[in-house]
Parts: sequence; structure tokens; C-alpha cells
Amino acid sequence: MLFFQRRIRPRILGALRGERASSVATPPTPLLSRADLPWISAAVLTAIGSRILWIAYVNVDPGDGRFADAVFFHNVARLLADGWGYVEPYGRTATAQWPPGYPAALAVLYKLF
Repeated sequence: MLFFQRRIRPRILGALRGERASSVATPPTPLLSRADLPWISAAVLTAIGSRILWIAYVNVDPGDGRFADAVFFHNVARLLADGWGYVEPYGRTATAQWPPGYPAALAVLYKLF
């Protein structure tokens, strides 16, 4: 928005008033100044640090239920490859919880390998 207010808006208003654009090129204004560098650096380092702490804290195990989509897709694909059809992996009943495209593609790979 600041770029528009400083550079584009005066040109539009001048053109509407019938003024000609100046032939002298104005130097471009930087989007960020050196005063912004510490704040941006702090934000980036905080973001990276929080992600590293989260990775170190969380014990990722797809089978524990937190990643239900991945577990569902894997189990349904395994059942499809074994000949059970598109059934819910826990009750072995027909399901339409998710579309069967991705589990079917996985089932083909599971059957081949």
C-alpha cells in the first residue's frame, strides 16, 4: 500500500489532471530500511526456533491417532490390497468417509511391492 501511495497514486492523479510524466527517472525507494532488519531477523529466528523446539518435543508416531488421515489411508489401502474391498479399517464395514482414489492408488503399490 505504501508503494502505491508514494509512487503510483501521484502518477494516476497527475494523469487525470492532464500533467505529463516527468522524463527524469526517480530512484527507487527501498521496501525495507536498515531499521527493519533487527525486527525481521528476530521474527525469522523466533519462527525457526519454535519449529525446532516443536520437532524436538513432539514424538511423531502415525499410529497413535493424531494423524488419522494417514493412518486411515494406509489401513484402507492395506485392506484393499488384501481383497477386503473399501471398508473401514476398524469395523470392517463399508465406508464413504473419504473418497477411495488415494487409498486405491496406494493399494496398487502395496499389491505390487
